[in-house]
Amino acid sequence: MSWAFLALAHMAKRQTFDALPEAPIVPRRSEAEEVEMTISGAGKRVPFPSRKISETFLDFATPLLDAAPSKATARDIERVLSTAFTVWNAVVYESVRGDGRYLAQLRQAMATELDLAILLELMISRKKTEFGDDHRLIGEYKVTRRKDEWRVRVEARDPYPATE
Repeated sequence: MSWAFLALAHMAKRQTFDALPEAPIVPRRSEAEEVEMTISGAGKRVPFPSRKISETFLDFATPLLDAAPSKATARDIERVLSTAFTVWNAVVYESVRGDGRYLAQLRQAMATELDLAILLELMISRKKTEFGDDHRLIGEYKVTRRKDEWRVRVEARDPYPATE
C-alpha cells in the first residue's frame, strides 16, 4: 500500500468530530434544469452546478483513490472517501455559513502528525480552488465495485438555511 493511502485510512479511523447537521436533499434534475438557492443574508443567488454530485465527488477524491492499492477493499475505499466527505462538507459549511468549527476540529485532530496535517491542508486547498463554486453538501453515499472500477452513488444536500 502507498504511504498516502495508509495515512488517509489512518486519518479516517481517527475522526471523532461533531456530527454535521442534517440538511435537505437537493432534488434530482435534468442537465438543462437550473437550481438556485439563496445565500442567507447575502441577497445573492448562487446556482448549484449541473454536473452530477457523484462525478464531482469522485473527481475531488481522485488523488486519494489513485493512491489506493489495486487490492483495496470496499472498506478501505470507504475510509478514504469518508475523509474526502468530511473535508468537502467542512469546507462547504465554512464557505456558505461561515461556520469554521468543523475545519478547526479537523486541523486540531491532525495537528500532532505533520504528514496528516499536510494531506489535510492539500485536500482543503483542492476543495476551495478546484471545487469552490460547488456548495452542495455530500449526504449519504455508497461505494460499490464493478469489474475493476469503483463506483459511488452520492446524495447531494442543500447547505443553505431554509427560508420561509
